[in-house]
Amino acid sequence: PLPPRKGVPEAVTRSGFRIGGPLRITNARPQTLDAGGVPLERFSSELSWDGGRVEFKEAELHLSGGGKLSGSLAWQRQSPGDALGLIDANLALAGVDPSRLLRGLPRASLAGRISAEGGRERQEAALELVDKRLSLEAKLLRRGSRLELSGLRLASGNAEIRGSGLVALDTSRSFEFALNALRFDPHAFWAASP
Repeated sequence: PLPPRKGVPEAVTRSGFRIGGPLRITNARPQTLDAGGVPLERFSSELSWDGGRVEFKEAELHLSGGGKLSGSLAWQRQSPGDALGLIDANLALAGVDPSRLLRGLPRASLAGRISAEGGRERQEAALELVDKRLSLEAKLLRRGSRLELSGLRLASGNAEIRGSGLVALDTSRSFEFALNALRFDPHAFWAASP
């Protein structure tokens, strides 16, 4: 029988069901997200599925434009009926061009690390990204309808912005930031800035 559309069947998670081995996926038509596509050319990993936990070890995601993410991804079922569960990711980036993910983003060739974990009520992430002109470090924490930004450091040459902030994810969309700029020229960060 086919599993229900909303996730892992209860009988499978209780039965000690296990599956593992190499997984390879190829996308014949990668496109940007805003074009309704997926900017992924191919994905490979060692899959380990043990009832309520799925792990992608030695994962490699080859993105449009030659970018690559590599590392580990895991999903853990938290409770019956919770399709989101707990997610854990630790990825290294190489040559990732944001404009190949969303057309409105600036062109770059990003390298660095992203780590993220969380479930339905709380998610957190740490970013360390660099390209030939910019570097970005930040920590993000989402709890309920609040997004907290801490440890922000955005630098280009000797120009730098440091700070923290809060964004409401509810209908108010209110925000509050505390930023310190040193030798700041907005054009150093984004050529199209006013």
